[in-house]
Amino acid sequence: MTITEAGKQYKIPVDILQEYMTLGLAKNTKGMSGDLECEEKDLEILNLLILLHESGFEKDEVKVYVQAVAGGKKTVRKRIRMLNQKREEMLKEIHCKEGQVDRLDYLRYELQKQTT
Repeated sequence: MTITEAGKQYKIPVDILQEYMTLGLAKNTKGMSGDLECEEKDLEILNLLILLHESGFEKDEVKVYVQAVAGGKKTVRKRIRMLNQKREEMLKEIHCKEGQVDRLDYLRYELQKQTT
């Protein structure tokens, strides 16, 4: 299966496929059509790219994480730190939004008191 076919079959966004190519993760193996061949390992990496982006990673963070993955077991702690850091950032953002919702609820409550 080619990378283009995999993209269509698994509904991989074009920007993820382009990023995969830009990061130099694709093998240079071309099929008869001239398109890059896609193996199981390629699909695993593409899935990882999707998961990282869906988890809020920016392109530069994805690049660092994927490079760490290439380092194997010796980079597991680094990857865990990266995931924990992203999680903490997201929790801070959630708490901030919760505070904003609380303030809006207070304002709504004050206005509703005026209508009764």
